[in-house]
Amino acid sequence: MSEESVKISRVKRSCKIIRIVTHIVNIIGIVASMIALVTGIVFLTNAKNFEKEFHGAVEQAEANGDVKTGITVKVLSAESTHVEMSDPSFLKFLESINIQSSNAAVQEYADKYPVCLVFGCYLLFIAVAVAIFAVVFHLISKTFELIEKEETPFTKKVAKRVMVTGIVLSAGLAMTSGLGIGAIGGLLTWCIYAIMDYGITLQTQADETL
Repeated sequence: MSEESVKISRVKRSCKIIRIVTHIVNIIGIVASMIALVTGIVFLTNAKNFEKEFHGAVEQAEANGDVKTGITVKVLSAESTHVEMSDPSFLKFLESINIQSSNAAVQEYADKYPVCLVFGCYLLFIAVAVAIFAVVFHLISKTFELIEKEETPFTKKVAKRVMVTGIVLSAGLAMTSGLGIGAIGGLLTWCIYAIMDYGITLQTQADETL
C-alpha cells in the first residue's frame, strides 16, 4: 500500500468517527429542540395556571428570603418541568415585566400573562436555534459520509457539500449570535472552500501525471 493510500485510509477512519459523533449530536439536538418546543407551547397555552403558580412563588420567596422556590408545569399531561428560582430579586424582576404590542390580542395576553409570554417565547426561540444547529450537524455528518465514499477528500462533490454546510452554519450564527458572527462564519466558509478548490486542482494534476 502506497503512502498516499495509507494517508487517505487514515482520513476516512477519522471521517467515520466524526460522522458518528456529529450524528449523535444531531439526534440530541432534535430531541432538545422538540422538548423546548413542547415546553414553550405548554407555557403559552397554560398561562393562567402558570402565572398563578409564579405569583405564589414570588410570595414564598419574599417570605423565605433566599429559600429556593420553584414552579412545576405539566407537559403532555404526564411529565412535568420544574423551574427552580432562588433569587427573590429575579422573581420580582420577572413580575415587573411590561410588554407593549400594537396587536390588541397580543397586548391583552401580555397584560394578563407577561411572565408566561416571556418564558414561552424564549423557549420557542431556543427550539428554533437548536433545530438550526441540528440541521448543520446533519449536514456535517453527511459531508464526512461523502468523504468516506469518495476516493479522495478533494472532489467537487465534497467542496460543494462543504460550501452548503458553511452557508447554513453562517446563516444560523447570524440569526442566533448576530450578523458579525455570521459574517465571520461566511468568511471562514469562503476560505475553506478556496483551500478545497486548490486541493482539487492539485489532485487533478497528480491524477494526470499518473
